[in-house]
Amino acid sequence: MRIALLSYRSKPHCGGRGIYIRHLSRELVNLGHEVEVFSGQPYPELDEGVVLTEVPSLDLYREPDPFRTPKPSEFRDLIDVEEVLTMWTAGFPEPKTFSSRVARLLKDRVDDFDIAHDNRCPWATACSRSRRWGCRSSPRSTTRSASTVASTSRPRRHGARSSRCAGGTASCACRPRSPAGRARS
Repeated sequence: MRIALLSYRSKPHCGGRGIYIRHLSRELVNLGHEVEVFSGQPYPELDEGVVLTEVPSLDLYREPDPFRTPKPSEFRDLIDVEEVLTMWTAGFPEPKTFSSRVARLLKDRVDDFDIAHDNRCPWATACSRSRRWGCRSSPRSTTRSASTVASTSRPRRHGARSSRCAGGTASCACRPRSPAGRARS
């Protein structure tokens, strides 16, 4: 099987995503699959037999200068502008801007993969919005998409108004509050 693994950030020694991508890609290759990793900075350390396609961003959270303001010469397109403006307005742009960049890269490579596995990114959502990006919804493609999302919060047991619901914790904005400020069960 030809597999594309997508990860918007793959720090190789901590954070989990880069470590997960390395181990998953290695084991898939050991099982006989062809694996290509699409990653933003920091790029993962991959084992032999795994292809890395770098998806460069502005790397706004890099060490030693996180939340940096890029120089005008670093801007390549409107995705870069969106990335900076989102950061400046207290958002976290990497998942969405990575999705836009990787969708552009995969647009002409639709038939190169049997499956695109996304690691904690809205690729499946972004992909499903447009037939031209070559997802399963496209009549000209057989590429399927899958997404992995890990969560440490408890499952929701109530009707949440937000996809960012904390799953019933006291800080959950979806739950009614008592006059003392505590969430009611």
